[in-house]
Amino acid sequence: VLRSLESYEAEQERLRSALTELGRRTADATGERDRLSAEVERLDAEETPLAARQSDGERIRERLDTEAAELQARERGLDARLQGLLARLEALAATPGTRFARRAGDRSIGLLGELIQVDHGVEAAVAAALGPWADAVVYLDEERAVADAGEAGGVTLAIARATQEPRDQLAGERPLLSVVRPDPRVGSLVARILGHVYLAEDAEQARAAHGRHHDASFVTLDGLLVGPHIVRVAPRSSAEQKAIDRERAAVERERDTVRRELQENRRERGRVEADLAEVSEGLNLADQKITDGANVLMIVNLDSG
Repeated sequence: VLRSLESYEAEQERLRSALTELGRRTADATGERDRLSAEVERLDAEETPLAARQSDGERIRERLDTEAAELQARERGLDARLQGLLARLEALAATPGTRFARRAGDRSIGLLGELIQVDHGVEAAVAAALGPWADAVVYLDEERAVADAGEAGGVTLAIARATQEPRDQLAGERPLLSVVRPDPRVGSLVARILGHVYLAEDAEQARAAHGRHHDASFVTLDGLLVGPHIVRVAPRSSAEQKAIDRERAAVERERDTVRRELQENRRERGRVEADLAEVSEGLNLADQKITDGANVLMIVNLDSG
């Protein structure tokens, strides 16, 4: 009987210990469950502003895409308008020489005026000094020029020579040749045409200088030439050309503005895309943590159950 009593008491002690351990494990499981539940709720709460930020970013991106499409359409329209204006200017600027040069093709080397580079600010002076020579079509081959002359319709055909005769320059005067850089093929021809022309500050100085040097010509920067038996001014743009040129400048300014807006649009879209990528990464990470926490919580609930 004594042994039975001792055995009963030992079993009671074992059961009390087991119950105590079970209570501890239950308390631990409850605490872990509460902690995991709180963590899942916290992650859910973190996702809410991220989701809102993602939604805002997508709306901004959509708006930027719409704006970009509108700006691109405006740019295409302005480009087309500009091309039309340039075509009109080209048509108005067309001369007998330019039209014949197109027909002559590679038989000529181009218009004399286009084969001369001019320092900035003296364009009008050079134009006045060249006069009708600016529209001359230049040939390297005299025989070919003679063959084409019948179709030239009054257009001057100039022959480029390789040789250049030295010219005496007037002391104290500034030669017009000092401000031009002709194509080497027409250097001799340009020297022959402009070699006797000098720059003058104004009309009075040009007239006075010609009075002293009757065989020379003097031209002002604004394009008035006084020379032997001739007074000539540089060609002026017509009223229509000036109006088209003003419109062209306005269209170019508007196009430049549109292009700047497009660049800013692309920069802002890049910032939005970077922010959306960051938000997406944050949402994916939060989702993974929530999934992991929910899985652990399920296991804890099973264990505690």
